[in-house]
Amino acid sequence: MSVVTVRNVKIVAHKKDRDALMTALQDAGVLHISALNTKACDQANQEAIHEISLKLLETIKAINFLRKFLGSPTAIPEKVIDGETLLARSTSLRLHYEQCTKAIETLKNQLEFYGHFGEFAISPSILEASSIYVRFAKLTEDEMSVLKEASWAYKIAAQVNQYYYVVLISCQKISYPFAAKESPNQPLTRLKERLREETTRLVKLDKEASRLAYQIRILETLHETTLITHDRLQESKKMCERDDLIGLSGFVLYHAISELKKALSGKLVGLIITEPTVDQDIPVELSNPKAFKGFESILRAFSGINYFEKDKTVIISLLFMFFGALCLLDAGYGFLLMVGGYILAIKKNRDFGQVFIGTGAITMILGILCGQVFGLVFAKDIMLNIPPLLTLATDPMVCFTFSLVVGVVVMGLSNMVAIYQNGPKTHAVGCLLLVGAAITLMLKKSGLLLGQFSDPSALLNNIAIGFLCLGILSWIVFPDPVFGQKHRVANVLWMLYSGPIGLVQDILSHMRLFGIALSGSILALVINKISLLLPIFLGAIFAPLGHFLVFLLSLLSLYIHSNRLIFLEFGSKCIHGGHRYFKPFARRIWS
Repeated sequence: MSVVTVRNVKIVAHKKDRDALMTALQDAGVLHISALNTKACDQANQEAIHEISLKLLETIKAINFLRKFLGSPTAIPEKVIDGETLLARSTSLRLHYEQCTKAIETLKNQLEFYGHFGEFAISPSILEASSIYVRFAKLTEDEMSVLKEASWAYKIAAQVNQYYYVVLISCQKISYPFAAKESPNQPLTRLKERLREETTRLVKLDKEASRLAYQIRILETLHETTLITHDRLQESKKMCERDDLIGLSGFVLYHAISELKKALSGKLVGLIITEPTVDQDIPVELSNPKAFKGFESILRAFSGINYFEKDKTVIISLLFMFFGALCLLDAGYGFLLMVGGYILAIKKNRDFGQVFIGTGAITMILGILCGQVFGLVFAKDIMLNIPPLLTLATDPMVCFTFSLVVGVVVMGLSNMVAIYQNGPKTHAVGCLLLVGAAITLMLKKSGLLLGQFSDPSALLNNIAIGFLCLGILSWIVFPDPVFGQKHRVANVLWMLYSGPIGLVQDILSHMRLFGIALSGSILALVINKISLLLPIFLGAIFAPLGHFLVFLLSLLSLYIHSNRLIFLEFGSKCIHGGHRYFKPFARRIWS
């Protein structure tokens, strides 16, 4: 009841050894080949090398940055985190630290320069509007001589050592032969405040970096593994660029890795075995008990299954047999289905043979419980004093109610499987709570709990309302992201509309079982009635032929509608699907 674990395999060998390599792989029969390329170094490989090179550079920068803060006596060690998270935090911290350091340096330079001119606040835009231009300069003795000879208006604000801090004033723009700056955009008091803010921020960044520095070994380990991956990709690129090599990739079952290595022993090949990733087209091998193995063919014929989801073959098997039995609802037709399954099994189609035998057995049991064999009802035609335990084949209302109950239970099961597979943070929780409300109301209607409580109706009403409110709240918190993760309001509104409507639609879709079951039973009864009206020899021919035709029609309904209910109503909630299955390259004997 699981998807068998596989590993991704890459093999590099000389072209001259290709035939020997393929023969060895074919004899082993454990490798699912996905590609055979003489130029395996494609665009994807180039992008992988580029990404790993960037990551390698980031790890080096992060390590060098954190080394500056090792051994800080005031730092409280950070909680241990994984290498990728540590790299992301260290990179972000380094960028903020560099930005803060640069801002402090700029502010200090501005204050050191403009501080010699005293406290002032001049707006350059106001001065230019008044056709007054003010510039600030730091001049040497020679530059001061040039300034005096040019007769420009100026004012010496301060003299420090051999430098003069000069304010230049003019009524037009002048290109001075020395560097001159405009007034700062902010008053000096504000620049001082910003310097204090940035200095405080730098102290906090220092403390955070000191805390992360205790885990620098994790970053060094990540750097080592990244470097290994980088070197491997580079060497792989070099090998693929050689014309005398071939590249082979595929998948092997985890438990068959030793067999693959044994098959390649003694051959000059490069072998890389890695875990598969989500972006790969991974073949699937299922592991199920023999009793349900044949039902894998039903799964393959329709949605299939993805490598990264749970195997649902057993659930699909039980649903198929149960839905199929409801579609036939006759012990005689169940017997025919078992016989047909046995014939298919001995004709080398074991999968569908097992499906037919299992479904036929359940149909026989359900048909006996309903008291019908080839349209003959126990209470009327065979055992007159023994009524059937179930009246699904004779009472339309009972059949209708039973189909409704089946729909509620199956949709509850589908949402439970979805939660088990995807976790509780999904809209399936809201659907399951609404199913719980429906079951509570059905219990109230059936009266099963009467006498257990003083006021069972009020209690069940409150429970149903509670389930309903929790379900709506769950849809608001975890809506289905049909419009994307960013459009939360649209997702919630759509969920509140489509959630209850879709759930009711899926439940009512199981009403087709009600119609198919009754129509088959009625047709079987009609065949018997007509046979009794005909002469004995004609009736003896018409009855088996008529029942066989009804059986074929019911069989068609069984296959179509059972699979529709399984893979649309049930499967749309919890089956992702996929059609790539594990087929190893091996020697095959055809008969």
